[in-house]
Amino acid sequence: MLLDSLYTIDELKTEGQSISANLTVDPNHDIFKGHFPSQPVLPGVCLIEMLKDIIKKALGKPYLMTEASNIKYLMMLDPQQNVGLRFEIKAEESEGKLKVVATSFLENNEINFKFKGTFD
Repeated sequence: MLLDSLYTIDELKTEGQSISANLTVDPNHDIFKGHFPSQPVLPGVCLIEMLKDIIKKALGKPYLMTEASNIKYLMMLDPQQNVGLRFEIKAEESEGKLKVVATSFLENNEINFKFKGTFD
């Protein structure tokens, strides 16, 4: 589990179908020693794990991603430059599924990740 080891959720707000979360990444985590030693970056799969953990914490139950219709990695998170991330999420229950549209931002407000998909 990466929550509370690679990153922490520092602030979480839920209002209707909107969820916002501020996270801090541990720049000394072992994951950065292998990805990549000379130029550490946060692996893209970790952003999906963060999204799943935020949804679980905000909505109070675990979800499994069943469809990712659009995933875009736009800017790398370099732990030597940025340790903060902000997620803005729209999560709508429909026909027993959770439809999610999410964007994450670096500390300088640049978009680094976009997601559209479904969780069960």
